[in-house]
Amino acid sequence: MLVDDNEINLEIEKEMLSDAGFLVETASDGSIAYEKIRQAKAGGV
Repeated sequence: MLVDDNEINLEIEKEMLSDAGFLVETASDGSIAYEKIRQAKAGGV
């Protein structure tokens, strides 16, 4: 999970991690990240 409130940084970081072979899920803030993780644990993602 990659969290950054700067959209440009988020895209650069995601691309760098993806190019290194990581599967990257992104969020623009902590509350969105928390909700995505909660849904993933519940089998919703």
